[in-house]
Amino acid sequence: MSAEIEVYLLGWDAASFNGGAKTAFARVYMAVHSLWSAQRSAQMCSEREAALVAEGTPRLDPGHRADAINAVVSAAMFIEGFVNELFSDAADKPHGTPRTRGLSDTAREQMRELWKGGAVPSDRISVIHKYQLALLCAGKRTFDPGCAPLQDVTTLIQLRNYLIHYNSESPNTVDLQKVFIGVMQRAGENRQPVGPPLFPNKVLGAGCANWA
Repeated sequence: MSAEIEVYLLGWDAASFNGGAKTAFARVYMAVHSLWSAQRSAQMCSEREAALVAEGTPRLDPGHRADAINAVVSAAMFIEGFVNELFSDAADKPHGTPRTRGLSDTAREQMRELWKGGAVPSDRISVIHKYQLALLCAGKRTFDPGCAPLQDVTTLIQLRNYLIHYNSESPNTVDLQKVFIGVMQRAGENRQPVGPPLFPNKVLGAGCANWA
């Protein structure tokens, strides 16, 4: 998979207008880089965890933990970045792009209106809602909130949010304990011979990284 970069002309650059030059702006798709980051971190976390398990010494390894955190954060970045890039392409490229290929003219028009109207770019719209809107525009059935993959994505984003907005007093809340247990049910727990607490010692491991 290669990075996707598209260069196109948006209009006249006022600073160089007298010279008759146009300015080219590059559209850089970052979601693919986030996906690679998540995959690479998950692989490194798996390799490090296997070595630590073989070593058999109950100790915490900062690199192993960092790889697990990076995998979670990067995976969530990919999920959010991809749907934003899709809506942006539909809005700015009325004749379609490789990413919008297969979408009908009506679907792209509806996505364009949602994006240009400010509904989708708003931070008040959750990333899950954006995917549901995209499916509706495409005339497809939306995800069932009670099933995978939506439940997994919800849990992943909750874990990412906790990592980003960390509060050392909050891990013992009932809601976060449910998130931690949900991650381990889906991914398994850290295989290192380490004790409590549940978070981060049991949650952040290769299983979590690969699940993310």
